[in-house]
Amino acid sequence: MEKEYQLCLKAMNYEEKLKELIEKFNQQMDSITKQNQVLKSEKEKQKKLKAITGRAAKELQDLESLELQLRLQRMKKNYEKKVQKLKDGHARALEDIMQVLKSEKKHKKLKAITGRAAKELQDLGKYFKMRTLAAFLLLLSNGYKYEIF
Repeated sequence: MEKEYQLCLKAMNYEEKLKELIEKFNQQMDSITKQNQVLKSEKEKQKKLKAITGRAAKELQDLESLELQLRLQRMKKNYEKKVQKLKDGHARALEDIMQVLKSEKKHKKLKAITGRAAKELQDLGKYFKMRTLAAFLLLLSNGYKYEIF
């Protein structure tokens, strides 16, 4: 009986140790499970953060691209305005040159006409002087007396 009692004590002792070990195991399992959940949660947060960062980077890139496109459009518009301004200035300068050339041409024509008119007047003056002289000589030859005052 003593042996049975000893065996019973040993069995109870082992059961107590087994309970402690099982409780310790369960605590460690709970701790590991909680750590695993924390790590999973952290991993999920990092995944979401990475997705947010990726979207933010894409939005930033899109925004920069849009900004560059708008800048390019403004530059193109300014360039087109400058080209149009140069074209308009060129057209005005060409028109001014044409006006000057026309004016010079008219001036030359007017000068030529004035020169011809002056020559004709001079020739006409000579003609009338000769006609007057001829008429005067004719009068003198017909006996008309000329007196000088």
